[in-house]
Amino acid sequence: MTTVTPDTVVFETDPPAVYCPYCERPFDTDLTLALHVGEAHQDEWSDTDQTAYEDALAEEDDDLWLYHMKIVVGLAILYGVFIAAYMIVLG
Repeated sequence: MTTVTPDTVVFETDPPAVYCPYCERPFDTDLTLALHVGEAHQDEWSDTDQTAYEDALAEEDDDLWLYHMKIVVGLAILYGVFIAAYMIVLG
């Protein structure tokens, strides 16, 4: 069994939703638990854990893609507003 020391503090008023079955580390969501198990306990995980890890990676990739699209759209809007303001000032 691998012992992992948590690098975050979990307060009594915000109890964790799940605990790692291998090292008892607390997590807020099943997604973060699956990512932790996949990264820290690959030697001892089950087929269910592996499937959950692969699903969590796919969900994380989707969330990251959506975040990047929001940034690109935000920058495009900012650029358009800047160009319009520049044309109004010079026009």
